[in-house]
Amino acid sequence: VAPDAPPADGADAAHYEPLDGGALRCTVDAGGHYGMSLHYDFADTPGGEPTEAHMRYYVRLADSWNQSATAGGVGGKFPGFGGLYNGQCPACANADGTKGWSCRGGYSQTLAPSNVLGAVTPLHSINVDVDPATQYGKTPRWAHNGMGFLENNRWYCVETHVRLNDVGSSNGVLRAWVDGYLAYEQRDVVWRTVDALKIRD
Repeated sequence: VAPDAPPADGADAAHYEPLDGGALRCTVDAGGHYGMSLHYDFADTPGGEPTEAHMRYYVRLADSWNQSATAGGVGGKFPGFGGLYNGQCPACANADGTKGWSCRGGYSQTLAPSNVLGAVTPLHSINVDVDPATQYGKTPRWAHNGMGFLENNRWYCVETHVRLNDVGSSNGVLRAWVDGYLAYEQRDVVWRTVDALKIRD
């Protein structure tokens, strides 16, 4: 956890208030995209690395959040899953299903207030799978059911489910929910071509 990311134990000038009890507060500098890095290594758990996993987290963008183009916003990453081995980034290593895979959550530039959706921040995935046409990953928008667009100063429940494909089959799964509503689903992903690749973190 970044040392400058203290728990948010009460309201402040940006109206960042915990959902229930305490909350971890993270600051992203204006024009930047990095806040903190958190890792859960499945290899260190009794069950080892799985081939299917589900996560849930809660996120709230403070009143001061502005990742719009005019504010220098470039988008960034939210939590997700991955199978990165030997320190390799699969996007940088031409992912071919043997080196690694990645499926991180992500956010795009905050929309302009004049947009029909208002000044919301769109969510998407950053997928690095077996697709030579997308060396640096795809970013499918989470827009099913009108979900995947975050307003400031409001708590959201975000969930992601990943199931790795059987080797030789195009049956990998990615699903995402916002506040319990399905926001994205894909059932034909090829995350890997060898059984050695699992969900590492």
